[in-house]
Amino acid sequence: MRRLGRANSKTPLLGHSCEKGTIKHPFPMKYFLKPWKLGRWFYQVVKFGIVQYMIIKILTALLAVILEAFGMYCEGEFNWECG
Repeated sequence: MRRLGRANSKTPLLGHSCEKGTIKHPFPMKYFLKPWKLGRWFYQVVKFGIVQYMIIKILTALLAVILEAFGMYCEGEFNWECG
C-alpha cells in the first residue's frame, strides 16, 4: 500500500483540464459558466455543501425511522396518508 501510494501521489488529481489553479468546464457548460478558480473560497463552498448534505441526510434518516415506527412510512408510494 505504501508503495502504491507513493507512485500515485505524483499524478495530478484534476488531470489536464486545470491550469494554474483554474478548472475549465466541459463542452456545453463552458459557454454558461466561468472557469472555477481553486482557492480558499472554493474549498469553503465545498465544505459547506458537504456539511449541509450530512445534516439533511441525518434529518431525513431520523424522519424515516420515526415515520416507520408509526406505520406512516410508505417507501416508493406517493400517498397523502403516508409521510
